[in-house]
Parts: sequence; structure tokens; C-alpha cells
Amino acid sequence: MVYLLILVIILIWIIVTYLIPILTFPRISKIENNPKTSIPKELKKEILKLKKITDKKKCILAALKYIKRNFKSTYFLLFIQLHKHYYSNLSNIIKKKGFWPCHIQLFILKVLIIKSGKFKDKDIQTHYSIYNGVIHEYLKIKLNNNWIDVDPWGYNRGIPLGYHSMGPLVNWLRFKITKQKITKAEEHLSVF
Repeated sequence: MVYLLILVIILIWIIVTYLIPILTFPRISKIENNPKTSIPKELKKEILKLKKITDKKKCILAALKYIKRNFKSTYFLLFIQLHKHYYSNLSNIIKKKGFWPCHIQLFILKVLIIKSGKFKDKDIQTHYSIYNGVIHEYLKIKLNNNWIDVDPWGYNRGIPLGYHSMGPLVNWLRFKITKQKITKAEEHLSVF
């Protein structure tokens, strides 16, 4: 009886943390030619700035810095502000600065870098990992014939470009024990 109860709890946890998010969170796969993606004025200004940047890596970093200035990554709010998981209107997202879940921050990043003209949809892939027992999305972006991890949600939490967030303990072990680890992560990107 105890084993059955444990099995039911595990099954419910899997359904709630993996299956429901994958099936219900808004997915906007094509941005370049998507007529539903109308660009707010604030983003148009940011896109114009990104168009002036010639280096693709610097373009990604500038877009990440814009997201970091305007949007927050708070693990606790993932469960408190559940309604924010279902936003898909870019104008409404831009108006409400503050906390946004990872997949919404990815959407903003994709809009910025695709509309900048530096990247195409085919250069960007969505990937998944586990962050404290819940599903986490990040991007792999093709940069100079190599695929790098780009995680705006993690970037807000100190994860350098080229890596994705894997939870506080793993991130701490990877990046916070010594500053040298972050330097090595940044050197890894200089290869691209």
C-alpha cells in the first residue's frame, strides 16, 4: 500500500512538472514570418541597436543584457505567478516588467536576435533540462558553425553565455566555487 502511494505521488509529480508544461506552455516556433508577432515600440528600439552590432556573439550578449535589465528570474515565483506561464502576446509581456519564466524570456530573446537579422529560426533550437525538479528551457544557438548554450533565465542568475542553468547547487559547484571556473567558461566562448 505504501509503495502504491509513493508511485502515485511520483506519477502526479511527473505529470504536473513535466507533462503539463510541455503540453500547455505557449510555444512560438516560427518568429521570422509569424504575423502574430507584432513588435512593441520598446523592442523595435532595442532591435535597431542590435542591428548596428556586427559581431553575432556581441549581439546575443546585448540581447541578454536587455533581458537582464528588464526581466527577473526567481525560482519561487514560478509557482506563485502561474498565470505568467501562459502569456504569448509580446506587447503584454513587455508592459509587465519583472518576473517571467524561462520560456517567456526565451521568446523575447528569439524575437530580438531573429528580428536583428543576425540569426534565422534554423539557427536556434530549444532544449530542456531539469532545474530543482522542474523542467527548464534554454536555447542552443548556432554561432560560427558551433552550437552554444544560451539561457537568459540562467544569465540573470549569473550563468555565463555558453552554459545553461542546472539548479542552484550544480550552478554553485560549476561557477561559484572559484572565479577561475567562470573565466574558463568565457575562454571556451573565445574559441567560437
